[in-house]
Amino acid sequence: HEVIKPWDAGTSGLLRGSKGQTYEGGFRVPAIMRWPGQVPANTVSSDIVTTMDLFPTLINAAGGTLPDDRTIDGNDVIDHLRGSAPSSTKTLYYFSGNNLHAVRHGEWKLMASDPENPELYHLNKDPGEQFNRAGEKPDLVGELLEMMFEFEDSVNEW
Repeated sequence: HEVIKPWDAGTSGLLRGSKGQTYEGGFRVPAIMRWPGQVPANTVSSDIVTTMDLFPTLINAAGGTLPDDRTIDGNDVIDHLRGSAPSSTKTLYYFSGNNLHAVRHGEWKLMASDPENPELYHLNKDPGEQFNRAGEKPDLVGELLEMMFEFEDSVNEW
């Protein structure tokens, strides 16, 4: 049988990495939404929205209430979809399997699968993750590492 080649799985275009990796090419996926009268036509956003945001958003859109007896991953982004507010999702954690590898907070992403050699990217200016800025922003690297450690501790409490 024939071996699958890297080009058989498609391309991430200008983004670095591919499925199974925590670079943007493995995670970033465009979404196209249509909801006449609710989601304005012909709008584009680069705000963070995840599939985890769909559950709370759709519950709200349907007039329901979220259960309060458990932690719900994801945020209600209905106002963002309607064009009246930025996305309420400001931080995204990237896992590979059960291992936390990276965090995106606002415009910055820290890749820390190897904490001794962190990679820091400004995703609005460098979505292809070509220019590691960790050396020039050690304080930001420290802040983002701390966010990762705190998040990892909170997940491990379960």
